Amino acid sequence: MKIILAEPYPLIAPIPASVIAVSSEKSGDNLITLAWIGVACSEPPCISIAIRRDHRHSYHIIHENPEFTVNIAQKENTRAVDSCGVLHGNKIDKWSVSGLTKDRASIISVPIIREFPINLECRVIESLILGSHELFIGEVVATHVNEDVFIDGSLKMELFSPPAYIPKIGKYFALENKSPLGRYGFSKK
Repeated sequence: MKIILAEPYPLIAPIPASVIAVSSEKSGDNLITLAWIGVACSEPPCISIAIRRDHRHSYHIIHENPEFTVNIAQKENTRAVDSCGVLHGNKIDKWSVSGLTKDRASIISVPIIREFPINLECRVIESLILGSHELFIGEVVATHVNEDVFIDGSLKMELFSPPAYIPKIGKYFALENKSPLGRYGFSKK
C-alpha cells in the first residue's frame, strides 16, 4: 500500500551528490554540494543545477561568472562532498578545508576537482527562477573522466562508486553496481 506525503516533495532517489565549482574575479573560487542536478539535453549536451537563492555564496558567484564545473566523486570522497555542502564559502575556503585540489579546466575559467573521477565544464546558457531555487542550464563544453573508470569508450560502473544522496532522510549511500541489470533495449528481446 502506498502513502501520500503530507506535502508534495520531489522524491527522486538516489541522486548523485555532486560538487559544483564556481569562480569569479570578484568573489574567488567556491564549492557547493548539490543533489538537485540532472541531464537536461543531449544535443547540445546540457546539465541542469538548482541553487537556493537565499544566502548561498555560490549563487552570487555564478551570476558574476556564468560558468561552473560539475564534479562527481567516488564514495571515498564522501566526507569532502559533505563538507562542501555544510560549510559556508563566504566564511572559509572550502578547497582547503575539504582537502580538494584545483586543476585547471581545459576551456572555462572555473577549476575542476583533481580527486574526483568525472568533471564537466559548463557554460550557463539559460536560467529560471523557480521559487526557492534558480535553475541553471549549462552546456557541457568539456568532459574529463579518469581512465581507470572509463575503459574502451564507456564508464565502467563496476569500477565507479559515486555517493548518492537520499532526500528527506539526509543520508549518503554508495552506488555500487558490480553487475548490470540489463542493457538498453533488452526488454524488446
